[in-house]
Amino acid sequence: LVLMERKQLADYIKVLVIGLGAFVTGLALFTLPANSFDWGYVLLLSFAVLIAPRMSLTLPRSKFSISFSDAVVFLAFLVYGGEMAIFTAFVETLANCLYLKFKGVLSGRWIIPFNASLAAVVTALSYAVLLSTSLIHNGDRRLTDTRSLMTVLGLFALTQFFSASLFVSMYQNMRTKAGVWYIWKSQGISSSLSQLTGAVLAGLVFKLFNYADFLVTSIAVVGV
Repeated sequence: LVLMERKQLADYIKVLVIGLGAFVTGLALFTLPANSFDWGYVLLLSFAVLIAPRMSLTLPRSKFSISFSDAVVFLAFLVYGGEMAIFTAFVETLANCLYLKFKGVLSGRWIIPFNASLAAVVTALSYAVLLSTSLIHNGDRRLTDTRSLMTVLGLFALTQFFSASLFVSMYQNMRTKAGVWYIWKSQGISSSLSQLTGAVLAGLVFKLFNYADFLVTSIAVVGV
């Protein structure tokens, strides 16, 4: 009986997250500027859907999978703004989950729309946190130097990591009663690799294409 109640509660949470994800994604699309979908973004989204899912890694002894395609979401934020980052997070995670399910790595009821919606909600929350600071104002990201760029990306990545990992840890705890701290320590911390690596790569690519800084270009070449 207790197990059934936990399963029902998990289904309710999934439905709630899916509803929130649909809302924030729809709101992001509704508020996008008319010229947002240019050829550059089409190429970026094509990479996120077709190539990035094949770069994902399943963590050993863990239910978490990390994807370096988080860099695509951060890059979409830097170039096109927070609304486009929310939409990109939803589409990229949807494609990644479909690929993982095809490979037999991912399974579960409503797991694909749940994960895609959670990515959109977490990205929206991260964008809201940035809007509440003086780092960006009304979409102006003020990324004129490396320090401001990495500050914005760092806060964005850390907010994504903590909000996503803590929510998933609490969700897993509700289902297994393994303990939030134990789940977060044993599985959630490892997922920070995805956000931090993605933030650094996005920052390097952004600086490389916008400012052609020699030092950053050299670091980018070594990193690649």
